[in-house]
Amino acid sequence: MLSLLIERSIAHPSQLADIALSKFADHQPLYRQSEIAGRDGVTLDRASMDRWVGHIVELCLVLVEATQRYVLAGGKLHGDDTTVPVLTPGNRKATSGRVWVYVRDDRRSGSTEPAAVWFTYSSDRKGVHPQSTTEASIKKDSTLYVRTERVERSTPGQPPPHGNGMDASPRE
Repeated sequence: MLSLLIERSIAHPSQLADIALSKFADHQPLYRQSEIAGRDGVTLDRASMDRWVGHIVELCLVLVEATQRYVLAGGKLHGDDTTVPVLTPGNRKATSGRVWVYVRDDRRSGSTEPAAVWFTYSSDRKGVHPQSTTEASIKKDSTLYVRTERVERSTPGQPPPHGNGMDASPRE
C-alpha cells in the first residue's frame, strides 16, 4: 500500500498532486477546486486543502533549496525578472510583484552539466533582491548576466554602459 505523504490525513498522494497542479500550474484557486469537486459529489473542505498545500510546499522546500544551490553554484548565471499581478487580501486590487528567474545553462560552452532554472519572488524591482540572492552564493570568479529593459548606446570603442540589453558584469 502506498504510504500517505501527510500524517493523519486522508489525502492520497494522487489527490495532493492534483490539487497542487491545479493550484500552481492551472491557476485554479482552492475555492474553485472545491466547487468543481462538489459538482462530482465530492466534498473537499477549503481549509483542509489549504493545509494540504502548506504540507506540499514544506515537502518541496528540500528540492527548491537544492535547485537554488545548484543554479547559483555555476560559473555563469543568467537572471531576469518579470511582473506578476498579486492580489492583496481584502484589497480587491492587484499590485505588481516580481518573479526573478535565474538560469544555469553552459551546454553551449561544452559543459555536460544539466541546465537548471530557479525562481524567486519579490514585491518590487529593487536591485537589493538579485544582489542579496546572488552575493552569498556566487563564486568570486563567476559572471552574472542580467537582462534589463533599458538599452543605452555606447560610444564606439568604449565598453557599453552598465544597464544595456545583456550586461556581463563580473561579480566581485
